[in-house]
Amino acid sequence: MLPQRLHQLRAFLAVYQAGSVTLAAEMLHLSQPAVTKLVHALEAQVGIVLFDRSRRRLAPTREAVVLRNELDTLFSTLDRTDSLLTALRNGLDGRLHIAAVPAVGNFLIPGPLSVHLAQRPSQASVTVTSSVEVNSLVQSGAADIGFCLPVNAGDMVNVRHIITLPSFVALPRAHRLSRSRCVDIAQLEGDPFVTVNQNYGFGNPLVDFFRTHGFHHAPRVETQSNAVACGLVEAGVGFAIVDAPTAYSYRKRVCVLPMTQEISFPIRVIYPPSVERSSLDRFIPLVEKELARMTSKILEESIDREDPV
Repeated sequence: MLPQRLHQLRAFLAVYQAGSVTLAAEMLHLSQPAVTKLVHALEAQVGIVLFDRSRRRLAPTREAVVLRNELDTLFSTLDRTDSLLTALRNGLDGRLHIAAVPAVGNFLIPGPLSVHLAQRPSQASVTVTSSVEVNSLVQSGAADIGFCLPVNAGDMVNVRHIITLPSFVALPRAHRLSRSRCVDIAQLEGDPFVTVNQNYGFGNPLVDFFRTHGFHHAPRVETQSNAVACGLVEAGVGFAIVDAPTAYSYRKRVCVLPMTQEISFPIRVIYPPSVERSSLDRFIPLVEKELARMTSKILEESIDREDPV
């Protein structure tokens, strides 16, 4: 559709809605002759009469009513397109789609997303799922950004960043070490253990950690969810080693302590394969800042504890 036709249609719609050329001209910030000329040109070019001018007030014809109903849809779409173009200029398509593994999606994303949306108003969706599915959603373009564990998913996504999640030990509140400031993994030898067995494509950091430190463990319960592991710890089933966001979120329900030995979980930040640069690069520092805040709070609270006498 040519720009001139759009101008004619807008003039027609304004006259239809206002009921007079005078009011339509004010709505469009045009002169009355300009509006009249646009409407007359439209009628002449399409060969139909849109207004009955035999009375003192313009009366829309049947054809005008039909056209007006169609134009409501057309200009609504055009307005949304204008909003989309503005959003694209600002770095968003008007709706942000995030896919993330549970530890990130449930506990780490909410705060940064709130800040991001306040700075760049739009709509957002957060899909919490497995690392394999996160890769699939990002690869297909169904998600704009993904947070996942390293998996064997080929090179069909654009890995932009690695966020390292520190880990902490979660103990039942009645555990003998619950008043400690720090725990050595050797102190937990023989204690009932809740293990988190996630779907890694390049080895499990937790298994590697135990092997490196000679820790012999026989899990009492195995789960794929850090949150479930913390729930089991709260119920007194055993201890667990969980990521910082989950530990932070459960720290009022279980005893969360740092370990002498360090173990961390790598989270890949991925974009669709065709995306080289994105305004979402600005979102990553917000996530890292939130992770640092959570980690610092856990460490601060552990220092305040008194070692048992």
